[in-house]
Amino acid sequence: MNEMALCVKDDFGTWKITYDDALKYHGRRFIAGVAMGFQCLNLAFSELSPGKPVDRAKVRFFSGMDGTGVRDVVEMATRCVSNGRYSVNTEVVEDDTAPETPGTGRFYFEVFYGTRMARLRLKCGLVPDEFAPLALKDGAGAITPEELRRLQEIKENIAVYLVGHDPKEVFEYEVY
Repeated sequence: MNEMALCVKDDFGTWKITYDDALKYHGRRFIAGVAMGFQCLNLAFSELSPGKPVDRAKVRFFSGMDGTGVRDVVEMATRCVSNGRYSVNTEVVEDDTAPETPGTGRFYFEVFYGTRMARLRLKCGLVPDEFAPLALKDGAGAITPEELRRLQEIKENIAVYLVGHDPKEVFEYEVY
C-alpha cells in the first residue's frame, strides 16, 4: 500500500512528508489537528498543483481555528509559520457553514498557491458532540485524568477517521 505523502520542494530539493513524519514532528496531544492539517494540505496540494511537487515558498495558509496540530503540519510542510505566510483569525471566516471549534473559531482553511486558492471546511458531523466540552475543560485546566483519557481517545478516533478517508470525503472545498 502506498502511504499518503505531501510532496514539497524548495531550492535545495524535493521531499515527501508522510502523516507519520508529521506525528513525529508534533506528537500525539493534538493528533486530530495533525490529521486535519495533513488532509487539508493533501487535498489543497492535489487541486492546486496536480501531479507536481508544491513549491513551499509559494504557499500561504489561513486558518479559522487556533490549533497547534494543524499549525505544526503546515509549518513542517511549507515553513509558512516561520516565514510569515500563516495567519489565524477565529472571528473572520468566509464560510459560516464550517463547523465551530470548541471555544472560538471554525474548522475552515484557505490554502493559497501562487495566484490560486482552495477554501476548505471540515464536513459537519465528523467531530463528536462529546469533544467540545472535554476540550474546553482541558484548555481551562479543569479536566480529570479520566476525562483526559477519554478526550485523547476521541482525538485518536477522529484522526484515524480523517486519515483513513480520501480528503474529498472529509472536506467541502472550492478551488479558485
